Amino acid sequence: GLTPASFEPTLDYVVTKIPKKRDGSFAVRFAREDTGFQHDLQLIYRDKMYLFLENETFGIIAKGAYKEVYTCYRIENGIPKISACAKVKSNARQAIHEAQLMNRCQHPHILKVLIGKRYANNTSVHLYSKMALGSLQDVIRGKIDINQEAKKNLMLQILDAVAYLHEQNIVHKDLKPDNILIYKDKQDFYIAKVMDFGLSVDTRLSHSIPLSSVG
Repeated sequence: GLTPASFEPTLDYVVTKIPKKRDGSFAVRFAREDTGFQHDLQLIYRDKMYLFLENETFGIIAKGAYKEVYTCYRIENGIPKISACAKVKSNARQAIHEAQLMNRCQHPHILKVLIGKRYANNTSVHLYSKMALGSLQDVIRGKIDINQEAKKNLMLQILDAVAYLHEQNIVHKDLKPDNILIYKDKQDFYIAKVMDFGLSVDTRLSHSIPLSSVG
């Protein structure tokens, strides 16, 4: 089977050959047909190096008209950690702007994502994030069983995130249970993170233009 050590020498070599952007970042993808590995590899450098292993056999989480979300694995210090990979099949430019907007928000309850390599003139892209327990909808339906105190804390977190967005002159416009992911931190506290900024608008603009359409 594939182990992290088996491809580290190849990646170490490839990293030295990758032309970086002005800020030093890059994203490159290795298809399993080209490498002979059992998985597709996505290598991203932003503030540090990120390596993801992908294979459809890991399992699908959600499927929509424009996006499919799969389980993938992030290699961290040689250890595979379960993550989520959103494969955007169209409107990638909009998805990238949306991801960049979320990443600009400096708030613990707004989702952060890593943007992978862009394909075919920005028509498709892979986005990576930590694997959530589920959404707020799962809490409401009882699929994530938490007590009333934890539910109250989740609501306070969401309100705090919305207040932050309004301070930044951003209106989400699509805040609903499905767009709020639920995580657990290292202390086993439940954490809410707001996502899906596709309909968000900047109130400083003269017209309500979705931020995801602004280049």
